[in-house]
Amino acid sequence: MMNRPVLNGSIETMVNRQKILARLRLALSHFRLFGRQLWLLLLGFWLGFSALYCLFFMIEAFRTETARRFPTRGRNLFSIIKEEAAGVPAPAQTRPLDLEILHVLQQSDFITDLSPELRDQQLLRHQGQEIEISVIGVLPGYRRVHGLQLREGRFINDLDKNCRTCVLGAQLHQLLHRPSVGDCLYAGNQVYEIAGILHPTTGMAGEFDINAGLFVHVAYLQQFLLHPEIRKVTLRPSAAIESQRIKPALEKVLQRLVGDIRGYEISNQQLYLRRIFYRINGLSIFLGTLGATFLLAAAWTFLRLMTATMLDRWGFIQVVSTPEQYRRNAFLQFGLETVLLILAGILGGLLSSLTFTAIISRMTGWPFAFSWRGMAIVIVLGPATAFVCFWYPFQRIFGYSRALSSSMGGTK
Repeated sequence: MMNRPVLNGSIETMVNRQKILARLRLALSHFRLFGRQLWLLLLGFWLGFSALYCLFFMIEAFRTETARRFPTRGRNLFSIIKEEAAGVPAPAQTRPLDLEILHVLQQSDFITDLSPELRDQQLLRHQGQEIEISVIGVLPGYRRVHGLQLREGRFINDLDKNCRTCVLGAQLHQLLHRPSVGDCLYAGNQVYEIAGILHPTTGMAGEFDINAGLFVHVAYLQQFLLHPEIRKVTLRPSAAIESQRIKPALEKVLQRLVGDIRGYEISNQQLYLRRIFYRINGLSIFLGTLGATFLLAAAWTFLRLMTATMLDRWGFIQVVSTPEQYRRNAFLQFGLETVLLILAGILGGLLSSLTFTAIISRMTGWPFAFSWRGMAIVIVLGPATAFVCFWYPFQRIFGYSRALSSSMGGTK
């Protein structure tokens, strides 16, 4: 007597499991009847979701790449960037960017200040804390280029090229519980003495936050890096010279100092945005139109298939069951088939989206990153499409069924 409830519960679980498996087998048998239309439906979802995902990926990658190349403060700032895909220097390129070249470049009458940005990720240890930070190698002109203000102490100067001194960003200073000027920090395998602390700033220097950085002299940082080549220089041009004349003048001087400059990009934010806008504007319109077209075609095919299969199976099931039983069973069965189809569309769309975005990243040189907004669009549009394509025909057909049953009952 005591074991009967447990036995009944296990039997009920087994029966429910059998029902679920039976519904899955029935759904798969129905999918096979769809034939070519099923693959056209899934292909429409895959291509539609992929196009929309790639659209959002391009927008986010464009913002990330713009932030990486240019500071957020000062649109008149120019950047000299060594392209990652530039490869081995050409025979005409006599030397890479170094401090001597930057010193000569700074003597130009059209440049006010400049500073390289050599970044390395290191583990910082202080009073039991361990934080992954960006150690930035800079020159004294970095402060003037970005308009930074000191709260305490001093900034990096030319005497620090062989000294273990550093300057803390405001946010990093807070995370370390406000160490004082003169205290020591452990970053990587080095011990640094704090020479200054910056005021908070709203600016970003490329892809890192100035407030969270630890700044040292670039010459000192180069001694401990496996790849010490300078790949990015930010400069502030003279206000007396028109911005259109800055780039040709920079190219001329840099070519004289370096040689082959095909591996370098010289631009500022306005020029870069103008150039990239023309590239991605048409592509964005194309992807948006393509995604909407494929999704509408897939939704229409989905709606027709669900309507047709409900009508085909309505008469038979209503003969072998009562209207209420049929309504419940059909709701569960058609709902399961809709969920399986839309899950196949979403998963296939995400996989194809990641494939396409990896190809785009390789072609453009932009960093590959997962687009959460693109994924959210796919996840929201999928269930919304499924709801419309399932609920609408279900309500129409069963509304017609009830009306027909009532009329037949009234006739009798």
